[in-house]
Order: sequence, then C-alpha cells, then structure tokens
Amino acid sequence: MKTVYVGNWNARPCVIQRQPFGGTNTKGRLLGPYRDSYAAYSYSAPIFLWVAGWWFENEEQYGTISIRHRQLLAPTDTTIVISAKAIHKMVDDLENGEPPNLVAMNAITSSLPIA
Repeated sequence: MKTVYVGNWNARPCVIQRQPFGGTNTKGRLLGPYRDSYAAYSYSAPIFLWVAGWWFENEEQYGTISIRHRQLLAPTDTTIVISAKAIHKMVDDLENGEPPNLVAMNAITSSLPIA
C-alpha cells in the first residue's frame, strides 16, 4: 500500500482505516511481516498502535506538539493506555514477527492491576 502525504488535520481517517501516510512530523505505517498491525507516530514515537483488533495508546506526553498530534490522530475514544516502554516493545515484537494476537494479549495482561 502506497504512503500518501496528508495534512495532520486530515490524517485521522487514515489512522482509522489503518492506511500508511506521512504528515508534518506524523506518520502512519503498517507493521509486521504480513503488515497486519498499524502504528501512528508523532515524530519517532508511536502514539497509537492497532494490534489484533485493539487500539493501544502511549501514555507518555512528549510536549505540546505531540499532544496536538494525539488529538488530531486519535482513532477512537476507546483505547488501552499503556506505557511508552510497553508500546515500543509491542512495535519491536511485531517487527520481529511475533503473532499480533500474542503481542496484544501480552500487553493487555501486563497492564492489568495486580489484585
């Protein structure tokens, strides 16, 4: 799938439809060997990640520009908020060929509070 340039204010539909795009210090790209997962980035940090039917959100706030990128790119009101370290690990695992459903399940279970 071809990457197209879109203005940041028009990028949300690309994120929702998981289409590759490039914006001003933002981008969306397909991940994994089968390109069946998706990440939306502000600068080089993944802020949203779609894996196995779930949207994950990076909890880190990197500054006012990245906060604005988050507002412009948000795919949905319902995300699983995880740490920056966890979202980077998910991206690495996907790029290294780990099955998306396993990557998602590991992230979900590791973010649950321990009773």
